[in-house]
Amino acid sequence: MMTIATNARELVDRFKNKPLDFPPGDRFSYSDSGYNLLGYIIENVSGMSYEDFLQENIFKPLNMTDSGCDNPSRIIKRRASGYNSIINGGIVNAHYIHMSVPYAAGALYSTVEDLYKWDRALYTERLVSKQTLNKIFTPYKNNYGYGWGISEFYNHKRISHGGAVDGFTTNISRYVDDNVCIIVLNNIVGAPVEKISNDLAAIVFGEKYEFPKEKKRKIIDVDSKIYDAYVGQYEFVYIIKITKENNHLFFEGGQRAKVEIYPESETNFFLEAVDAQITFAKNEKGEVTQLIFHQRDKDTLCKKIN
Repeated sequence: MMTIATNARELVDRFKNKPLDFPPGDRFSYSDSGYNLLGYIIENVSGMSYEDFLQENIFKPLNMTDSGCDNPSRIIKRRASGYNSIINGGIVNAHYIHMSVPYAAGALYSTVEDLYKWDRALYTERLVSKQTLNKIFTPYKNNYGYGWGISEFYNHKRISHGGAVDGFTTNISRYVDDNVCIIVLNNIVGAPVEKISNDLAAIVFGEKYEFPKEKKRKIIDVDSKIYDAYVGQYEFVYIIKITKENNHLFFEGGQRAKVEIYPESETNFFLEAVDAQITFAKNEKGEVTQLIFHQRDKDTLCKKIN
């Protein structure tokens, strides 16, 4: 899958006339388009490019010398390559995507050391005022603040966010009352980044955790016509999109790049990238009405919305 360069105006033009999913303020649903719109607003208000604005207002003041907006033509020392895992345990090169396409929703590169500098700054007023920080870290809908998920984990307040783009998945979890920050950067899609972050938190807080175990999945052959009933959008904390391509089924949603899901039965599938299972459920008429997203011993019912 090849992509060509674009710009902020072209990105916004792609969705600006589309109908709203719901009235503003009604609920929360993660949206890459929302972050791209924010990037476009930054450029128009500041009169600077998104990249220059971040450099002048965040990266340079914090001495984040290994952070910036990625550009395939730029030589970046020790730039990591992205890979996708495949079901037999191997890896392949990730699809190429020009970073002007994810733009403000995923074009940044950084290091653990630089992100830790950012974490330290968020305890201060070096970037924005304390009043603004309080707004940022206050949950509004579905425990989501201004660009952060706010929750409790092991009875410790956690402010966190994940990220994903072709070839890479990430997570930063800030346990602000404990002065603890866990940053996981990964360049193989399919690695259990969230589990790694959670297990590291368990080690820090003296909780129980399990070492990773190899899971042997058995993929069965399923008539791909069955997949047609599963295609659609499902309501989660973000919108889950199930698509069918070349007789294979794919999952896309939130910050996760599109990944294939594999059948263990006609209705049960597994999502290797985040160690999750998906079950498609039907009503008494045989119509698919929801999927069940199972992860970390928790089942979430996701209603099919179209």
